[in-house]
Amino acid sequence: MVRFAARNYTICARGPEKLPKFKKSSSRPVHQQDLREQREQQEQVQPRLEMRGMEKKKRRYRCSYRSERRLNAQGYQFIAGVDEVGRGALCGPVVAAAVLFQKRPRFAGIKDSKQLTALRRQKLVPRIEKVALSYGIGIVSAEEIDRVNIYQATLKAMRLALQQLTPAPDFILFDGLPVRGLLTPCLSIIKGDMRCITIAAASIIAKVTRDNLMQSYSAMYPMYDWARNKGYSCKSHFTALREHGKTSFHRNSFRPVHTDNSQFNLPGTG
Repeated sequence: MVRFAARNYTICARGPEKLPKFKKSSSRPVHQQDLREQREQQEQVQPRLEMRGMEKKKRRYRCSYRSERRLNAQGYQFIAGVDEVGRGALCGPVVAAAVLFQKRPRFAGIKDSKQLTALRRQKLVPRIEKVALSYGIGIVSAEEIDRVNIYQATLKAMRLALQQLTPAPDFILFDGLPVRGLLTPCLSIIKGDMRCITIAAASIIAKVTRDNLMQSYSAMYPMYDWARNKGYSCKSHFTALREHGKTSFHRNSFRPVHTDNSQFNLPGTG
């Protein structure tokens, strides 16, 4: 909050001269009026500041090769982009993908996989795989997520994806998630899947891979509607958990699964 200090008024008298008499007024003192005017001005400015904040939140990033170009200028040749999908889901695996471009192919409308339609993602995957120098996919099951925790499982999925790249990258770009302990130089970029084409390409491959897996699981257990919710939290998923219990694809270490539905199990699912 911005605070305004009141003005100090000092009247000095010379010698025996009398101070001038001021006519009494029913209105507030001048300095209080000034404060009120300042508050009114502040109230008028505040909504504009809030609107500017909203504009920043809605900022749209431009997906480009800017980060890759800077790294190329520093001497790095094989720059990989890595992203994951499924960390926040209640069931199914966490999937990571790594993509390595030698050149900088042009993709019309490529951006974060979550901002693309399912059809657009499906069409982009074969093109990305065709022009990529190399790509890899890492998948870690719900069972292993429960055993090691979701953070460690995500790191393992990323490592599995990176191990499939040939040649090995000399620099790795990650989307947001800080990764420690790597010998290869790396950088985590906030909103990287919206700003970096190599990361965006990895996010698209990871998203399509996991969505296809959830589609196949949904054919086995259609009551959970995984074909649409992809295993994430939603009303239909919670309703199915209450009515049918959990499956072997659910993550028991996630609170919505083990807290409310631990007493339920589908026959043969454990």
